[in-house]
Amino acid sequence: MGKFVLTKSERLCREKEIELLFRQGSVVFVYPLRVIHTLHQAKTPTPDQVLFSVPKRHFRRAVDRNTLKRRMREAYRLNKLTPMPGLSRQIAFVYIGTELAPFDIIRKSLVRTLEKIAQTQV
Repeated sequence: MGKFVLTKSERLCREKEIELLFRQGSVVFVYPLRVIHTLHQAKTPTPDQVLFSVPKRHFRRAVDRNTLKRRMREAYRLNKLTPMPGLSRQIAFVYIGTELAPFDIIRKSLVRTLEKIAQTQV
């Protein structure tokens, strides 16, 4: 598949892996995003796995939460990190803002967080 897709294998779904990520992951803040990430050795080549979360505390309406998650997924899909051979990343994007941000702001902060993640893992 092409670079600009977000397949099922790239989504972080397993509850144990999510708990481990939030417990042991490193945190990067770039408003309005909080990003938790880990790096693991992988025997087989695996794509980076991502999770997108918007807390119900700030956005009671599901429409708003879904809109923000859709914007974050699209920004990630267009600006993915290049996979590292033998290594697998797990990344959780948590929206910490209190207002609906336009796509451009989300994209810029997501790109900055991905750059920070790439710098720390080199």
